Amino acid sequence: MRMASCRANIRWPYCPFWSLRLRGEVLEIGTYMGHTTRQMAENLGTAIIHTVDLPQNFSVERDPEQNFPKEDVDLIARRVVGREFNGHPCASRIKQHFADTASWDFHEARSADVFFIDGTHTYEYCKNDSEKRFELCGGRGMFLWHDCNET
Repeated sequence: MRMASCRANIRWPYCPFWSLRLRGEVLEIGTYMGHTTRQMAENLGTAIIHTVDLPQNFSVERDPEQNFPKEDVDLIARRVVGREFNGHPCASRIKQHFADTASWDFHEARSADVFFIDGTHTYEYCKNDSEKRFELCGGRGMFLWHDCNET
């Protein structure tokens, strides 16, 4: 398996789909620092990468209705969205969106047919994100999920 290094010297395996040389579009839910976003953009040829993260001014304190797990709250507080790809040549193919996917209009990334779901790690959010995208892609897409909790 080929490996790539990110800035923090963490080893990231290339997912098998990265070698497909997609020419279409990918949707990543959960940009965070942009490590995975950059890896996809650098390894998927000419593919456009849509990536969505919560608005930069999002605050759990201001929106107590949200029931995010403590681990997610900690990640939200520490994030610097897009830090790993901003200023790199691949950034020209990355389209950053800011929204809560519970209410986001997924049509903004309607052409995507590969989906990497790594946003809020609750079952409800993963289910919501998956179902909305599945409906829009007509059941013809590749879905990958990362660390979804059962509750």
